[in-house]
Amino acid sequence: MRFSVRDVGRSNYALLLAGHTATLALLIACDKHADSVSTSSSLADAAQPPNTPANAHDADNEASSSESEPSGSATQPGANASEAGVPAPAHSPTPATGSPGSPAAPNPNHDQTDSGASTTNAGPSANPPGPVGPGPMTPSTASSADAGPSCNPNDSLECPCPAGQLRCDGVCTDPLTDAKHCGASDGCELSETPGVACQPLNAVCAEGACMPCAADLVACANTCIDPASDQLFCGAAAGCSPEEHTRGDRCANPELCVASACLECLVFTARSAGLSAHAEPQLAFGDVTSDLLPDVVAVTADESGIVVIAGNGSPTTVSDPVSQPLGQELVALGMGRLDDDQNLDLLVGDRSLDQVQVVLGNGDGSFEAGASYAINGGPSQIVLGDFDGNQTLDALVVAEDANELSVLLNAGDGSFTSTEPITGEKQLRAAAVGDINGDGNLDAVAVGLADTVMVLIGDGDGGFEQSSHPTDGYCSAALLVDLDGDEILDLVTTPTLSGYNVEVSIGNGDGTFQDRHRLNASFSTDAVGGMPNSISAADFDFDGQLDLVVGMESGITILWGHQNWAADNRRSVTEYSEFQGVLAADYNGDGVTDIITALYNTNQDFRVYFGSVPDGCPAHP
Repeated sequence: MRFSVRDVGRSNYALLLAGHTATLALLIACDKHADSVSTSSSLADAAQPPNTPANAHDADNEASSSESEPSGSATQPGANASEAGVPAPAHSPTPATGSPGSPAAPNPNHDQTDSGASTTNAGPSANPPGPVGPGPMTPSTASSADAGPSCNPNDSLECPCPAGQLRCDGVCTDPLTDAKHCGASDGCELSETPGVACQPLNAVCAEGACMPCAADLVACANTCIDPASDQLFCGAAAGCSPEEHTRGDRCANPELCVASACLECLVFTARSAGLSAHAEPQLAFGDVTSDLLPDVVAVTADESGIVVIAGNGSPTTVSDPVSQPLGQELVALGMGRLDDDQNLDLLVGDRSLDQVQVVLGNGDGSFEAGASYAINGGPSQIVLGDFDGNQTLDALVVAEDANELSVLLNAGDGSFTSTEPITGEKQLRAAAVGDINGDGNLDAVAVGLADTVMVLIGDGDGGFEQSSHPTDGYCSAALLVDLDGDEILDLVTTPTLSGYNVEVSIGNGDGTFQDRHRLNASFSTDAVGGMPNSISAADFDFDGQLDLVVGMESGITILWGHQNWAADNRRSVTEYSEFQGVLAADYNGDGVTDIITALYNTNQDFRVYFGSVPDGCPAHP
């Protein structure tokens, strides 16, 4: 399976407007209503967002729609990556954006009805207007006439158009921004003063005048675009007309428009290493060998105990696993600095003994068993974070059999004190932590068999105030991450009541979430799919927006991120197999995110899908 990243710099493929300056000078002098008031209208409202389904070229009719790697992170079913080397994970940062010279996200003016930019006034002038650069001219705004809630002027000629608009070709339009009737005035409906069609002139309509696009740009959807790199109109030519086949191609996310052609610029290569048969491995990611190369640590529900797959810096090879027996049935794993040295340590959960155990790292990939702490019911997940503000990592343990959350507070030396367990509504399964209300204290969410998400607001002393958020049935995974770039954590869950789904609930910043939005109708109908059991996030395609990678019973799927997560766009990564957790991390240090996963009921239990950018594609940032 191949993928591509998005949007790079421009090349020379558009035509410079020539020979029309005299015409444009006359257009500026055309009669316009002196008392016309323009209404708010986007110059790019017809452009299609780059994350809608592929092969949708009618952009005129479509509506719009990472943080740095921690020193150690862990995942169990449903776990989000936790920062192991920093005692107090802070409020989630905004995903990284492209820098000059690096691949950039598509022009946001394509999918925003109001860019918020200053209005460009191209008013009457004795000289013809100059060329326009990439992006549309921002329209002027004014309030519309209230024609009543049941009167639609585009459905009935008896309904008046809003203030500042005219009726042309049977519909209301703003002559200041309409590229088909730019500068139209009264009589447009009778074809007496219809204005000018700007697009055939390779121009956009702004303030009632056709403004020519700059050299090498093409007017498409009333926007001056670069056909060499534009995701929506890749390879477009002057006129940008579907009838004349000059509209170009829409690059299906995550393809990249390079030199006027859609290229696939992100590929994954799978490499495996055997752990043991019939294991249920859980994974953590961090440098446990102190060689500045990230390693993977796994615990298994059999005699293998703790397994280290050391990083070797190779772009496509995986080191042989090294096992260290410990416990009987290890099914939960947290990684971080638990004591006062600089080595990464482990906190492991043993289901057979109903306990968690501290395992201190020696810095060379080996570990020493430490104290154990009893847990009511078998631990199924461990999430680390500083809940009491003492700059050391505490633990939130999900005890599935007891339907409880146990909070273990770290004294700073790797010894823990248990607090009163928190009881869930119905068989808790997974949890995630983060500051969801912006007060500087770590909060948490937990999911399970109930049709609600347990929301726990931290008080900074290790205590929590409980509330809830609805979800659509049993969830096996939860993630807190800033998906929309507003520096507020959002909630991702995997409910199963109406098929196997992924739901996004945008955070409000006060400890509550907006109504959930379901991504993908059902994984269960696909060849790659099944019940989701883990989620991780990273910017795979270098567009500045976080993507989601979802591990399922029978495959791995990437959900490509976009501005408001209002549309689904996914790509399957793997063939049929039984997966038990995923991590999104750069395993080989080449700057491209890889997918680290574990399988069960197979002799090839550990697998890395190495991400790479093929030759001929732009280099990643």
